[in-house]
Order: sequence, then structure tokens, then C-alpha cells
Amino acid sequence: TAAEVDWLTLATMRRYRFVRPFCQGRTVTDGGQPGPWRGLITAVASSVAEPVGGEPTGRMPPQSEVVLHLEPIPPEQLVRVLPILMNYLAPGGILAVAIAGTTHSDAAERVRQDLAKPFKHAACFRERPIAGSIILDERFAQSRVVPLHDAGPAGDLSLCICSNAPLPSI
Repeated sequence: TAAEVDWLTLATMRRYRFVRPFCQGRTVTDGGQPGPWRGLITAVASSVAEPVGGEPTGRMPPQSEVVLHLEPIPPEQLVRVLPILMNYLAPGGILAVAIAGTTHSDAAERVRQDLAKPFKHAACFRERPIAGSIILDERFAQSRVVPLHDAGPAGDLSLCICSNAPLPSI
């Protein structure tokens, strides 16, 4: 539906806004689909490239200081996708990857283990969809606010930032 598309667009834009500071003045390879969100990165990066597709040529792709894969992938695909993304990553570069389906602790732990193998430093952040505003009587301002509906699959996501160099302040 149109509301789902709008939500997905907003969620994607939010992920790009989150990683934008890491891209400031750096070369970036963006593995995501072109869209309005890419402008958030091109405005601050020294250059933005897309991964090279097609048949292997026997040569390494150009390496970037930041590699983005912000379209969520399932945890079980991370092991297959990670080496491909790392081919684009310059030594000491930053990888930002979105992982769907990490609500269960076993899936989240598997993602952490998969990222710990090639990276010395990793930080994972939960994406929690929220929208709108609420006006409460001051007596209830400290109350817990409960969502009115299930956010669906967009609410089950982690955004992981990884590097072999120390991570910038987040």
C-alpha cells in the first residue's frame, strides 16, 4: 500500500541520515538502490560509486573509505554478502550494513559473531519505527507510551557499523 511504501522510504532515509556523518569528505560505495536518500550522502562525500555488477573480471573493484548496504538483508545472508562488501572496503574503512530479523537474541548474537570475524570494532543499533506526536497531561508525561499498532518487518532491524580502525564517535 502507499502507506507502507512511504514508511519504507522514511526508514531508508533515516538510515542514510544516520550514516551521513561517517561519509563526510570520504569516498563511498553505496550498494543500495538509487533514490532520493542517496542525495544525503552525495552532498557530503568526496565521491559516491555503485558496486560493479556482472561477471567477475579478475580485478579488484575500486576501494572506498565507506561502504553502505542499507537495504536490510536477513542474518543468514550476511555471511555470503560480507566478503563481497569487504572487497569494496579500503583498509581501515567503515562498513554500514542493515540486518533484518534480529529481534531474537540468537539471530542478533549470530550477526555479532559474523561481524567479529573480519572486524575488530563493531557497533549495532536497533531501528525502532515511531512516528507522530502525542500531547499528554503533565501528570502522565513520565508514563510509558505503548504503540497502537505493530510496526511490521521494518521494526525488526539492526544497523551495524564496523571497521578494523576505531569507530568514530556515534
